[in-house]
Amino acid sequence: MKIIVLLISLLIFQFSYSQDCEPLENGKYKLIPNKQFEIYPEYIFKIKNGKLISIDLKTHKRQKFTIQTNRDCSLSFYSTKKHKEVPNELEITKILNRQRSFYTIKRISENKYEFINRVDLHIMIYDGMMIKL
Repeated sequence: MKIIVLLISLLIFQFSYSQDCEPLENGKYKLIPNKQFEIYPEYIFKIKNGKLISIDLKTHKRQKFTIQTNRDCSLSFYSTKKHKEVPNELEITKILNRQRSFYTIKRISENKYEFINRVDLHIMIYDGMMIKL
């Protein structure tokens, strides 16, 4: 009986604290890393129907991505260009090239989205703000 009560309590807890995922709306955004990560470039990106086109403000390099919203409300951007494997590439390099980073939105206020870019839950790449223009 205690096990059943415990399971029901866990289910109620799970549903009462679940997040409402708010995907990034279609539009134009500017991604600005925080000061301690100023070596990372600023980007302008456009979102339209689950697709993202980013433009590096320094090099003007364009990249195309598909946006995926994960179960925990984080966002992953998948490049539409496939990675070409080099014949003598080390196995660890192949694994790292397949690993995808993801963006966790920490806070939303009006048109500002504070984020953390991570490789996994323990390794942060950088953080900053996305501002809808």
